[in-house]
Amino acid sequence: FQEQDSNDNGDIETFEPTVNGKGFIRWLMESDKVGRAVGATVVDLEWTVIDKDTIEKFHKRGQAVGVYCFHPYDVTFVQTPMSEEEEERVIRRLVKEGCDWVETDDPEKMMALLDKIEAGQ
Repeated sequence: FQEQDSNDNGDIETFEPTVNGKGFIRWLMESDKVGRAVGATVVDLEWTVIDKDTIEKFHKRGQAVGVYCFHPYDVTFVQTPMSEEEEERVIRRLVKEGCDWVETDDPEKMMALLDKIEAGQ
C-alpha cells in the first residue's frame, strides 16, 4: 500500500504503512481520506493505534490530534486494564510525541497528571 501526499513545499511524497502488526489500520488512518474530503481540522484516535509518526503526519496536514480514553469509569469493554503507573507512562509518551489533547472520564485526575508533567516531575 502506498499513499501520496503533498508536503509543505507542494512536492508529492509517497509513504508506505508503518511496519508493525497494525500496519494496514495505521496506513488507512494516516491516509485520512474521509478527513481530507470533509476538510477535517482535528482527528481523535484510540490511543493504542497512534505513535509519533502518525501524530506528525496529521500535524503536517494542519490537523490537531487527540486520543481517548484514559481513566475510564466504565471498563466493561476494556480488554486489558492498565495500572495507574502504566497509564501515566503512556500519557507522558503521548504528550512528548505532540498529542494535542487526551480524553478522560476523570478530568481532575488527568489535570493533576498533566500539571505534574508540565512541572517536569
